[in-house]
Amino acid sequence: MQTGAPVSGELVLLGGGHAQVAALKSFAMRPLPGLRLTLVCRDINTPYSGMLPAFVEGVWSERDIHIDLQKLAAMANARFIHAEATGIDTDDKRILFADRPPVKFDMLSVNIGGRPNLAAIDGAAQHAVPVKPISRFQHRLDELVSKGYPRRIAIIGGGAAGCELALAFARRWFREAGARPDIFIFARSARLVPEMPPRAARLLHDALRDVGCTVQCGA
Repeated sequence: MQTGAPVSGELVLLGGGHAQVAALKSFAMRPLPGLRLTLVCRDINTPYSGMLPAFVEGVWSERDIHIDLQKLAAMANARFIHAEATGIDTDDKRILFADRPPVKFDMLSVNIGGRPNLAAIDGAAQHAVPVKPISRFQHRLDELVSKGYPRRIAIIGGGAAGCELALAFARRWFREAGARPDIFIFARSARLVPEMPPRAARLLHDALRDVGCTVQCGA
């Protein structure tokens, strides 16, 4: 709880997504007098997706890429409830749980992280390994490596994250297996990283070509 003033409001952060992490950091640096802050999350540690490519490459460990939510909540003077919510009662402004009393709120922020819609792509549910949730992706990556490094990898998405993952796979496979895999990147956009300047896209395309990646845009 933000100390030094009577409680005038209850803000509950539901989930440990990036927006909640940023909010907790902000409250830790600039507390709001009178605001009682609560973080509700089923996980104590949450992975930071921006560090995932370096984890895939083997630069960072699993511990390195995770944020300790309980510690961050303490820094923000927030109470931390380690539990999974089962529902939200919007009429009475309560978070519901299966095994504990409800938590009241005046304001609620929900940020539980994104998941891809595999049903939107034919065959993806059967054959694809979604990057999110990251914990599941980490498990599947370990399985793939333990069974022998796959020789062909297809990545759907030509944004920065997809390109960084392609480079990470190429570097790790070459270092640990002695050969780079055949990597194919399929992008719906007309070029890679459309959110970046054209020159950045060209430089990235050259880097991918240098490690043997095949890029197909407009796919």
